[in-house]
Amino acid sequence: MPNALTETSGLICTGPNRLWSHNDGGNPNEIHQIDTNGTILRTLTLQGVTNNDWEDLTQNDAGEVFVGDFGNNSNNRTGLVIYKIPNPDSISGNTVTPGRIDFSYPDQFDFPPADSLLNFDMEAFVAYNDSLYLF
Repeated sequence: MPNALTETSGLICTGPNRLWSHNDGGNPNEIHQIDTNGTILRTLTLQGVTNNDWEDLTQNDAGEVFVGDFGNNSNNRTGLVIYKIPNPDSISGNTVTPGRIDFSYPDQFDFPPADSLLNFDMEAFVAYNDSLYLF
C-alpha cells in the first residue's frame, strides 16, 4: 500500500481496477481511490467531519458509500456515526459533505462499562438490500 494508506482500515471495489480505502482513527478525514497496484489515483475529503475511529466502509446497490466512524475499543464513545456520500466515482471535486446516521447502543449506560461488559465496539459493516448490518 502507498505511504498515505499505512493504516488502511476499510476497502471497497467500485469498478474495474478502482478501489476506495481510508485510514483508521486519528488520521485525516479522507478516502483514497487506488488501483490494484496500490497507486493512489484520487483523494476525497469528507468535509465537516473528523476521523475519530473510522473502521470500515461499504457501498449499497445504488452506489452510495457509507463510512463507519464507530470504532470504540475502550467502550467510552458516545458519538457513534456512519457517514453517507454519493458514489465517490461520481463526485467531480475533491471534497464532499456527507450525510450522517448518528446512533448509540441502547443498552450501554456507562462509558466505559464494567470490564465484564466491554462489548460495545464495532469493527465492520455491510450494506445489503435497504439495510446496514454492523458487526
